Amino acid sequence: MKKVIDKYNEFAEFYANCKEIFKFVIEKDETHSDFQKFYSFYISPGSRMGHVDKRVIEIFYGNRPFDTKKTFEFPNVRKEILTEHGATLTYSQLDNGTVLITLYPAGTENFKVSEDFIILDFLNNTTKLKSTNEIKRHWNYFIAYMHVTCLEGTPHFIHKFRVWKLRTFHQIAENKIVHKSKFNQALGSTIKTIFTVGLSGFILFFFSQLISNKENTHIVSHLYSISEKQTKIINILNKNDTNSHFYNLSKNLLLINDNLNIIKSNIIYQKKKNSLYTDTVIS
Repeated sequence: MKKVIDKYNEFAEFYANCKEIFKFVIEKDETHSDFQKFYSFYISPGSRMGHVDKRVIEIFYGNRPFDTKKTFEFPNVRKEILTEHGATLTYSQLDNGTVLITLYPAGTENFKVSEDFIILDFLNNTTKLKSTNEIKRHWNYFIAYMHVTCLEGTPHFIHKFRVWKLRTFHQIAENKIVHKSKFNQALGSTIKTIFTVGLSGFILFFFSQLISNKENTHIVSHLYSISEKQTKIINILNKNDTNSHFYNLSKNLLLINDNLNIIKSNIIYQKKKNSLYTDTVIS
């Protein structure tokens, strides 16, 4: 397992070389050349605020005026310059060495998307920062996000598809609150419905059929076990971060399947036993 100091050192190396790395990655990107006709562009180690934060790197398109408007404020007419800010790709190193990679949208005061930012990645393996292909992947998502959210963007299918992936499979912040991805929300809701409605109905059915029969006490105990596993799964799904609990979810699903197989075997055994008893009485 990589030590925190190693992650710090690898990010420091990326910090020192980020300008050359990004210039190499984007030098053949025609889209970037088109955007530079309208927007200034910056590769800013240390952040745009003073360039002093050694844990932050910002790549962004700057502000630009795009129109003017006049407003009447008695007794004068006031002229206002309307401005747009470009998208931002940010690398922020956390205390544990993991690098948080986020995308901030372009927009104006009156034309902007609902999200504050999208989490592109939690990069625990900081060695990837040495990979040109990895940085190119980040850049492709950044340029796609710029196309979709800025005024001068001309998004093609691939740009729209990449932004759809971001908004579907990645965590999004809205109103300063980070939410689970839409995919995880839908998956959690679906699984929760299956286990609260489907499995509960299954358990109730077998309880009504078996609980009055003393010979089936062992079957009922397995049903109780299933119910306990179901409760654990619901608790997992109710946690804020579904991703980190998928292992536990899978483990409990396997335990449920084991209990269902035991129930199946016992039911078959009881049927055979009852059949033999009936045949004996008839004889």
